Parts: sequence; C-alpha cells; structure tokens
Amino acid sequence: GKIYAEVLGCKTVLNDIGGISGELREPDIEKIHGSKNTETIHKENFVKFKLDPQKVMFSSGNMDERIRMANISNENEIVVDLFAGIGYFTLPMAVHSKPKKIFACEKNKVSFDYLCQNIVLNNVNSIVEPLFGDNRKVAPENVASRVIMGYIGGTIDFLEVAINCLK
Repeated sequence: GKIYAEVLGCKTVLNDIGGISGELREPDIEKIHGSKNTETIHKENFVKFKLDPQKVMFSSGNMDERIRMANISNENEIVVDLFAGIGYFTLPMAVHSKPKKIFACEKNKVSFDYLCQNIVLNNVNSIVEPLFGDNRKVAPENVASRVIMGYIGGTIDFLEVAINCLK
C-alpha cells in the first residue's frame, strides 16, 4: 500500500476485497495504507463526486457511461434516476445536458447524504431534486421523458416503477 501511495501520489490506499453487495450497494473495502479518513473528492469530466469509498459504491470502470450520460439529455426533458447513488449519472447529466429537472431516488442513507452534498458541490440545486427512500415508494409518476436505471442484478424487478415514471 505504501508503494502504491508513493507511485500514485495519494495519501491512502484501499483494497477491494469483496466487491459491492446487496440492495444498498455497499462495498467490502479494507484500508491497506494511510489515513482512517477515506473521504475524497473525485473529479471527472468537470463533475465533482464527494464520497467515501469505504462506505459507498463508486465504479471507476463506469467512466465511459458517465461521459455518455453527460450528453444524452436536453433542456426539455424531465428525468427520473431510480438508483442515483452519489449521483453517478445524475450529476454529469445535470452539469452538461441541463435537463429541466432530474428526480434522483436513493435509499442508501450514506449515498443519499453524499448525493445531496454533490448536488451543492456541482451547483445543480435548481435541476436535481433528491428523493430519499425506496424508489418503489418515492419515485414520481407520470412525469419523465427519460428514466435511468443504473442498477444491475434485479433490474427487471423495477421495470414497472420505471414505466410508471414515464409520461
């Protein structure tokens, strides 16, 4: 861990030991070098993501999809993100495409707290409305031009919710 930290120029090194699990998409991570404080701000494509990778999911491998999502919407759309997390797809879309509104649903309390901080950090308060809770209960119905379902494994169980969100 110390060698990685020196090579990468970072303070703390974490090791993914178990991937992401459960409906709350929680990581199984161990610290192998550095500070106990593992909170960071990841910057990508002019978007800032504040997070603690020991507490919430962040997939660096989804960068291409986050870039694609940045340009997929337009100013006339209302979007519902059913699995917003810390704002993986919501934030790039809000920052770059600037749709009329994005409803960002998240049921993991830690992820939701970071989502709210990231909305402010990226100055998209007027676009993004965070909704805390299970999307089956909090997602708005009959409003969306587009629904984002960034969840793999059981996605089919949420198709009815997604369809009900659409105009």
